[in-house]
Amino acid sequence: MNTYIVRLVIQAGEYEKSSMVLVKAADEDEAKGTALIEECHGAIDNETAEWTSTGILDLGGEFHHRVSFCCLVRPEHVDMLKAYLNGDNCYGFVCVDDSEIHEVARQELTIIVDATKMMFHFCRGDLSGFGHEAWYPYVEGMLFQYVERFLIAAQVAENVVKVEELRQCGNTVDYLVTYNQRVSNC
Repeated sequence: MNTYIVRLVIQAGEYEKSSMVLVKAADEDEAKGTALIEECHGAIDNETAEWTSTGILDLGGEFHHRVSFCCLVRPEHVDMLKAYLNGDNCYGFVCVDDSEIHEVARQELTIIVDATKMMFHFCRGDLSGFGHEAWYPYVEGMLFQYVERFLIAAQVAENVVKVEELRQCGNTVDYLVTYNQRVSNC
């Protein structure tokens, strides 16, 4: 099994970001496919995502993921990449199929969304505001982007991986936010 470093480009409307992943795979094509599927919010098997000629169209076209770079990593460089890039998490670097690194980088938190007011609230103490009463506005259809922008600006996350609905209670809906934790300010 070889190790590849893959740079992904994620497009959401006019907003674009990139992400680097370290992937264990038999060949370059498998590495690219694995990296794309891991970044994808939907799933190919339940048709919430589909392959295109350039990557994966995700969540009904809300996101498009593509590979911009893929390179074989020499075996003697793998540990250095894991230690330097994942250890400091300087670039939102995630190691696919390496559970120890993956668990360190990925974190979760819950948000409450009140769609009638177009506002969301973090259920994490340091983000919930004075008296736990901070609510943040968002634009309809762009909750993911607003949550991600806030977590990056607050220096909590390198990027957000997914936002999944947990449960509904009256006018509010709880969502689980999965993100790549920012560990240091390199």
